[in-house]
Amino acid sequence: MKRLPSPLARAWIRIAYLLPAIFGLAMLIYAFVPHLFYFYNGVPYETWSPFTLMGNTWDECQVMLDASATGSSSAYFFSLIMSVFVVLSWICAILYGIMAAASAIFSCAAFSKAPTDRFANRSKRWMQFFCPNRVLYVITNLLLLLPAAFPYLLQYFYRTQMSYEMKLYFIGPSDLLLAGIFVALNLISFLALLPAQAREHMDMFRLYKAKKDAESS
Repeated sequence: MKRLPSPLARAWIRIAYLLPAIFGLAMLIYAFVPHLFYFYNGVPYETWSPFTLMGNTWDECQVMLDASATGSSSAYFFSLIMSVFVVLSWICAILYGIMAAASAIFSCAAFSKAPTDRFANRSKRWMQFFCPNRVLYVITNLLLLLPAAFPYLLQYFYRTQMSYEMKLYFIGPSDLLLAGIFVALNLISFLALLPAQAREHMDMFRLYKAKKDAESS
């Protein structure tokens, strides 16, 4: 594969480290907009935003858990598993947000100086404090998919545990589709640019020392 010209490669690397924050912010804004609803017995329910849906699910599940003594085992399992998914969805969203913010802030700081500059290496150390290596960086990008899949999980467990044939619809693209596209673009950009990052000395997971420092160490 032909190498990218250095100015283009450097610009693309900068953008690649900003993409998680850009896409995360886009998903956050979209999650506040009511754009999904369910049909049950041919009747449409209220249009909700993903945040409202998770909040309502949590509240209803806590009521069902409190009444578990007189409730069915199916209702108990449904409320328990959906409560777990609400918590996991929030944890994944928060961890993704931390990684995305660290990637954007510390890459901008590091790339504003020469690769061997102490400030650049200090910025990389801070980045590695929040996301220690490339493997974790890739995994953390994937965390965006779980909260985006929450409406489908709710539909699935309504059907399998509560025998409710709920049909999910979106006004516009689904959150999972958008998240899948964003995650794919994030990871393709990052992984495809690994050789260029090494060549241009713009790898956020590697510290570069000046020749004098390298010789003295």
